[in-house]
Order: sequence, then structure tokens, then C-alpha cells
Amino acid sequence: MARNPALSWSRSRRLAAAALGALLHASLGYGAQVPAPLDDRDFGVPALTRGAVDDSELDSAALRRLLGAPDSIVVVRDSLDSVLEEFPEWYYRDIVVSLGQDRHVEGVLLKTSRYLTARGLRVGDGVERLMKLYGKATRLDPSPQWVLGDGIWTYHGIYRSSREEQEPVSREVRELLQMASQLFGMIVWVRDGKVACVYVGKLTTELSAWGC
Repeated sequence: MARNPALSWSRSRRLAAAALGALLHASLGYGAQVPAPLDDRDFGVPALTRGAVDDSELDSAALRRLLGAPDSIVVVRDSLDSVLEEFPEWYYRDIVVSLGQDRHVEGVLLKTSRYLTARGLRVGDGVERLMKLYGKATRLDPSPQWVLGDGIWTYHGIYRSSREEQEPVSREVRELLQMASQLFGMIVWVRDGKVACVYVGKLTTELSAWGC
């Protein structure tokens, strides 16, 4: 009898979710503190930005002063409503930086262990450390040939603006902030139980270098 690939994939996803749930329980340990709720400040790269990557004041000029000239630049072109937009990607040995139309940083892909995320995650860390630092992923896409934890982990957080912290905001503003929270976050690629690369920033950014 022929196997249904869709059913096999669905079963793999269920098995992955169950196994990762058990791994999360084991990695946190009995009585261990659960990671604090995520917000946009957890999706930064302290060596480059003070807060969230996509909320930083880091532009192309400041980036060049900080890291020097990139090894190469790739311009991604996207046509939206018949308007051609260009998004430069600056390639360095350890990272790829995606810039927006205004030439401010929108996202950073960490390729090596040189740089850390705001919570201390780096390339090469195990799945246990990933979950201790960031908890359960918002979405998990397990690899078809997955070893425990292998796949793509996506995280979202609560958007907290300085204005929101300093004074009350209306329900409409809060709803807009909640919608904005789906537009930023972190994607982690796990291979053989280890973090292979990490992207932080706007999730709407189409990095041509996504993945590793």
C-alpha cells in the first residue's frame, strides 16, 4: 500500500512537537525559572544595536563606521504596487545585514558564534540552551529528516515602545502594537541539535541569505 506523504509529514510534525515538549520540560528542569515573556528588545544584537534590530538608529553610514566596508553587497529588488523597491544586503564574514528603503538596518543574520543575541544565544548553542533563553517557539517547522530539535524555530514578542512604558495608550494604539509584534522577531535554524544560524529583525524582510 502506498504511503500518503501528507499524512507522514503531519505525523512527523506531531512527533516533533511531542518530543520537543518533552525536551523543553527536561531542559528547564523541575522548579527552574521559565524564560521571561519576549518583547522586541530581546530580538537585538547588542554588539550592533542598543535595542531591537528593526527599531535601531543604525543606518548604512553608522554600520560602515562600526564594521567597515562589507565584503559584498547584494541588492534585492521587489515590485510592490508597480513600484520598484530596492533593499541592500551587506555581507560580512560573520553576519549579513539587511537594510530598508531608508538605509536603516532591518535585520541581521548571524552566521558564526562571534555575535550574540540580546539574550545571549549564539551559533553553535544546543537546543536546550535555545529553549532556556527563549522558551517555546511561536512556530516550529521540523526538518523532514530531523534529529531532535532540527528545523526552523520562529519567535515573536510583545512590542513595547518607550511611549507605551511611560504613559497609557488607547486601545487602538495597543491593537496596532499587537499587530506590529507579528512583523518582528527571530528565526533560528537548528541542525543536528545545534543552532546553525540566527536571524533577528523584521520578519517581512526577504533576506536572500535566509537559511544556512
